[in-house]
Amino acid sequence: MKTNLLKILSVFVAAVMLIGCKGSNTPDAPTTDESTIKSTSSVNGGGGIIIEAIMKDGTRQYYKVISPSEVGVTSYYAYYASKGFQEYEYKGKVVIPESITHDGSTYSVTKVLGQPSEYNDLCSAFSFCKHLKSITLPRTITEINSIELCHWNCYERGVLTELEELICYAQEPPVSSNAGPWGPTPVGDYSKVCDISIKVPAQSVEAYKAASDWKRFADNISAIE
Repeated sequence: MKTNLLKILSVFVAAVMLIGCKGSNTPDAPTTDESTIKSTSSVNGGGGIIIEAIMKDGTRQYYKVISPSEVGVTSYYAYYASKGFQEYEYKGKVVIPESITHDGSTYSVTKVLGQPSEYNDLCSAFSFCKHLKSITLPRTITEINSIELCHWNCYERGVLTELEELICYAQEPPVSSNAGPWGPTPVGDYSKVCDISIKVPAQSVEAYKAASDWKRFADNISAIE
C-alpha cells in the first residue's frame, strides 16, 4: 500500500510540474519579464532620460523614464532624434516586459507614450510601424496614449500595415491619455483597415468591452487563449 501511494504521489508531482511549466519552453509563448533583454543604454535628451533596450533577438525597444520607479514605452525617434533609423522601428511580434533594469535601477513599465513627432497628439509609440504584426502589453500597463487603433498602426498615411493583434495582460482596462474621434472603422479609404484582434484576460473581457476608451472596439475583444 505504501509503495502504491508513493507511486501515485510521484506521478501527481510530475504532472503538476509539467502543468506549471507549460508554455515556458514554447518559443511562441509571450514572455513579459526581462529575460528577453540583452543590454541597455540611455541618453539624456531634451525630453528626459530615454533607455534603449537591445533584445536577445537583436531588436530594440525604447523607454522614457517618467518617475524613479516607472518608464513608458516610446519609439526610436525619442532615442535617436532622427527619422533615419527606421531599421529600429517596431516590427513583427513585439512583447513589452513588465519591467526593465538599467544602471542598477528597476522600472515598472506602466504607460505607452506618444511618439515625439508631429503626430504626438494622435499617436502611440507603435504608430506607423508598417511591419508590426502583434503587440503584447504586460499586466503593469495602466495608460495608453491614444487607444485609437487606426492611429496606432492600422495605416500609415493611407498605406495598409500588417498589424493583426493586440494582447493586453492588464486586469484593469488601461485608460487613454488621448482619445480622439476615430473609431475601429473610419470612413473613406480606411474603412477596413482596423479589424484587428484584441485579446485580454478572460475575467476582464466584459470590463474592457464596457470601458469608455475601449467599448467602440467591443466586437474585436476576446479572451487570451
